[in-house]
Amino acid sequence: MEIFWKYIDKRGAAIAALKDRPYMQYIIDHTDQEIKELYQSLSDPRSVQFEYTSSSGDVHAGESKIAGAIDKSSVMEHRYEEALAYMKWFEGAWEALSEDDRYVLEAFYGKDREYGDGVADEISEAFHIERSSAYRRKNRAVEKLALLLYGN
Repeated sequence: MEIFWKYIDKRGAAIAALKDRPYMQYIIDHTDQEIKELYQSLSDPRSVQFEYTSSSGDVHAGESKIAGAIDKSSVMEHRYEEALAYMKWFEGAWEALSEDDRYVLEAFYGKDREYGDGVADEISEAFHIERSSAYRRKNRAVEKLALLLYGN
């Protein structure tokens, strides 16, 4: 075991990974279309002109635009690969949690949720428990997720 592993905040890292989940899913769902639109913008006859100088006076504006689009598509493809790797890593741990634990974590940390905007009350009502028990339930769920993601 590497010595630095003892000092990583696994709980905080698990929460950060949980918060990133909807963004990674968005990347996976939309990257193909974004790359397609990028290349379609280059196929527009008016988008790239090689024969004349651009309004900026740059004689290489057309080449620069194509090179920029290629660079951008490369970044998008890399981002997509990272999102796929993230989902493969995260979803196994997520699925191993109980349905109740997933519900609690989604309620506290799901997309567009601000921590503390009545979530504890929702959890309390859903499970018929006290508010303080809702926070303890959330803490246990986070600890389980951290254990599944990072081990001991």
